[in-house]
Amino acid sequence: MSHAGVVIQTEPWWNRSIELQALSRVHRQGQTDTVLYVRMEASNSAIDAEIIAVQKKKSRINEILMAPLIRRHDEGPADIDIPIWIGFSALPYQFPKE
Repeated sequence: MSHAGVVIQTEPWWNRSIELQALSRVHRQGQTDTVLYVRMEASNSAIDAEIIAVQKKKSRINEILMAPLIRRHDEGPADIDIPIWIGFSALPYQFPKE
């Protein structure tokens, strides 16, 4: 992979982060030249369209959840409010009795 000049992805994956990780692997392994990345998508495939829609939704949820965590080193810890519309809900936690 350290000498790859072209990366061709022939189908979309459910998780866009995995796609990006595979592409990044080419650069991490000593690649110094420019790499051409080709991502193929079927133009009239219901399955590819659904996978791409799921990718976009997962990416947006990830952006929302990670945004409060990206902080400068001199800032304190972040309080995270998870929006209910994402599909998560806060479950009441019962502290053990001492």
